[in-house]
Amino acid sequence: MKEFPNSSESNFSDDFSDGDYSRYCPNSAAYKSEYISTNTGVSLRIITFRPSAKDNMPLIVLIPGLAGVIDSFKDLLVELTSRYPVYYVETREKRSAKISSPVGFSVSDIAADIACAIQALGLAHFSYILISYSLTASGAAVVLAIKMLTPTLAVLVQPSASFPWPRWLLGLTWVGVPLYGVIKPFVKWYIRNFTIDINEGKEIYEINCRNLDQANPRRLTTAVRAMARFSIWEYLPKYK
Repeated sequence: MKEFPNSSESNFSDDFSDGDYSRYCPNSAAYKSEYISTNTGVSLRIITFRPSAKDNMPLIVLIPGLAGVIDSFKDLLVELTSRYPVYYVETREKRSAKISSPVGFSVSDIAADIACAIQALGLAHFSYILISYSLTASGAAVVLAIKMLTPTLAVLVQPSASFPWPRWLLGLTWVGVPLYGVIKPFVKWYIRNFTIDINEGKEIYEINCRNLDQANPRRLTTAVRAMARFSIWEYLPKYK
């Protein structure tokens, strides 16, 4: 397996301690795991995949949603990385993020992570495709609205204008850290019975369960509370 060459960006650091990513790309592809440092005491993991063929295909920046894990994107990554260079970016609420001081987890904080990642990757003035999901799609909408980023194409999958969580869920976030192991089965049961048609959305249910199983409880609960205060309409009027 070839390794992706070292980045020349000074705010990158190598980190191979989290294992082998070969199952997320063809055998001929190169990959590398790195961390970028933001201005807020947060370091984000970025996994870079490069196909063996030099077809001059556009770069893709892929950003999973709230507490999303790479296993949920395995099939997509294998398909994309056979032809496209892909940067898989994990935002601050993910377990992989390194946080050295108290920070926020609002949608605007996630938006700042996205902008920092694009800048660190050296893509700010280059053509690239941005693909984001749910929470990060809302964050991407923010940076697009205020024109912090100008990708060639932005694909926002299930962005939300707001996050009107049920009151009981917000209440659980205040006790969710010490009782996470007890509460998690109830949340899975609720998703299965009240938010997803399991006959048609089994894969979505499994993705949600995977996210809950691998989430950092403190970051997840803090992010859920912060998301409740978000409204995209604060940013959309900035369009001209």
